[in-house]
Amino acid sequence: MYDLLKAYRDFTWENFTLIGKELSKIDRDDINGALIEHPVIFQQYMALLSLSKKELDEATSELNLISSRLRKECKSSAYLKLTAKDLDALICTEDGYIEADRKAIEASHRYLTVKGMVSALEHKKDSLVQLSANSRSETKLYS
Repeated sequence: MYDLLKAYRDFTWENFTLIGKELSKIDRDDINGALIEHPVIFQQYMALLSLSKKELDEATSELNLISSRLRKECKSSAYLKLTAKDLDALICTEDGYIEADRKAIEASHRYLTVKGMVSALEHKKDSLVQLSANSRSETKLYS
């Protein structure tokens, strides 16, 4: 799990593609071994998905907090009543908002990437189960 967490922290496209290739590999000579190992791997990626969701929620919450604070400041310091578009324009140019927005986008990207990995693992499990059933059928056929 540590290597997985390290790859998550040092998130790059290369890491993602390497991990994705490893996740999708199926050794046809050891389907039963892969089926036995699969739940542990799946659990690790679900834990990583949970972590990435937590980070996304925190980043979104921080963005909302900054947005609310800036809206309040803009409203209280304005001489004229500002429209929603005026407030949005003012808020979107603030450095704190820009940084929080960037962090929220990055967190969303990580979350969706890990979610895709979990989906690949679900697909792999289905494939392993099917291959195992096919292997048993072949064994019965030739026995």
